[in-house]
Order: sequence, then C-alpha cells, then structure tokens
Amino acid sequence: MIRPFIGLCAALFPTFLVAGIIYPIPPCPLRVLLETSDIVAVGQVAQLEWVEDSDSYEDSRAILKVSEVLQGQLQKSEIAIYYSRNLICPAPPYFELGATVLVFVNPIEEYAGYYTQALAYGVKTLEEEVLKAYKQQIVSYQAQRGQLQRERQEALANWLTACLTNPHTRYEALLDISAIGSKNWGAELTGNLVFSAEQRTTILSWLREEEELFYLHFDMLDQLANNGYTADLAQLLAHRLRTTYQTSPWMAAPLMQRLVSWSEEPQLISLYEQIEQLSNEEASYEAKRAELVQAFVEALP
Repeated sequence: MIRPFIGLCAALFPTFLVAGIIYPIPPCPLRVLLETSDIVAVGQVAQLEWVEDSDSYEDSRAILKVSEVLQGQLQKSEIAIYYSRNLICPAPPYFELGATVLVFVNPIEEYAGYYTQALAYGVKTLEEEVLKAYKQQIVSYQAQRGQLQRERQEALANWLTACLTNPHTRYEALLDISAIGSKNWGAELTGNLVFSAEQRTTILSWLREEEELFYLHFDMLDQLANNGYTADLAQLLAHRLRTTYQTSPWMAAPLMQRLVSWSEEPQLISLYEQIEQLSNEEASYEAKRAELVQAFVEALP
C-alpha cells in the first residue's frame, strides 16, 4: 500500500513532501528490499485491471501468476498487487502484461492483496540470465543471514563484493554502498563497511575496466578510502584523470577532489584551490580552467 509508505517517507525524509508534492524516494537496493519485504517471488503478469471505488493510491491491480517463491510463504499461486498508475513522482511500480517479474511485496489486509516495497524498486522486469543472477545473490544473502547478524561487517562486505563482480547485480551493490555512505535507506542495518585487502584488489580490478565512472562509483571509492590505504585508489584515479580529462572534462572535478583529499602534495592542493576559486561568469573561465586542469595532470606523481 502506498499510503503507509508515504507516511514513512514523510517521517524519515520530511523534505520529500512539500505542498502536497511527493519527491523521489532514495534508491532502495536489493539488500534493503530483502530485509523489508515479507514476500519475494517470481511470476508472470497475467492480468492488469483498474480498481473501482478505491482511493487514488490503489487505483490499479496486477494479477501475478507466481512460479517461484524466494522468500516468505504464499497460500495461492496467484496474488493481486495494488498500485497507482496515476502516480508520477516517485515512480509507481510498472507491470507489463505477460512479462516475467521479480517482486518484493508486503500484504494489504483490507484488499487481501499486496503492495510493492519502495514502489518502483519493488518490481523488476529481468531477462532470464539477469534473473538467474539476482536469484543467486538472493539465495546467497539468505544463506548468510545468521552470519550477517553475528559478523555483520565481514559477511556484508563478502556479499557486496560478490554482487559487484557480477555485472547483472553490480548496480544493486553500488546503490547499497552509496546508501551506507550517505546514511540513507537501510544504513542503520550496517554502519561503516570494511573491505579486506583481497576484496579491495577484486573491486579495483574491475573498476580499472569500467568505461565510465559516475557518482555511485565515487561513493564506493569513498567507502574504500575510509578503510585507509589510499595509495592504490590514488593510482587508479590518477590514471583515469590522465586518460579522460580531455574527452570527459566533467569527470575531472570529482577525480581531482579525491586526489587532493588523499594527497599531501602542495602543488596539487594549490592548483585545485585555484580551480575552485575561478568564476564561471568570467569570459575566460573555460580556457583558464582547462589550463589549470592540464597543469594538475602534469603535476601528478
């Protein structure tokens, strides 16, 4: 049901509700979906219906023919999932007739049905190979639940590393690490992550192969930096900056910011401060910035 979920958002993230407008919710990664959903199941969307005489939060219903239950227990082979097709932001669940979906749901007693956890995050339409990878990580997480309670940091780092090294579940792990770092969704379940030297090597090896970095990658790098030993991270970012600062100038700022924070090189610190002091209202801003960025790259050890 969306109403209690919106109430939860209002309590945890009050800035999301302004003048009746609902803003996007924080990303909800796979681990948090597993921790907060009664039922996790795979099924085919058999029917899509409008619901008459319902409130605006449950104006639609998807009938799911369940083929596999991965978490919880179901008494029937078909379940009704209620949602609103008229909701715009945050994004509502999306169901396509005939599609095979992975759902994370909780019961609605008044309708004898279910709602997806975290709205759109609670339903995933996945190709067969990707679904297989998700199921593998779900079973792995459930098998480690006892260990996760006793030795949470080590077990969680193991599981997240496994998700990161699988391209099909990598985005879920990046979301999770970002949420932990920003104390967002589900952060109270974990605390700070600690990766072993072997895990760091594994993570850095695939990072070197990534064609492009975006904000989730940087959040993960920050988590790794919290463990110390930033020399290997600095080497990776320095190489990335040298090879991309001309073709992807937007990436230079987050790379330089981290290199400076992990470095004690006075020249790098001075050049970065000069870049930060530039005004983009100046006519020569782009030329001056490009010159300073190039000088920064040339000064890298």
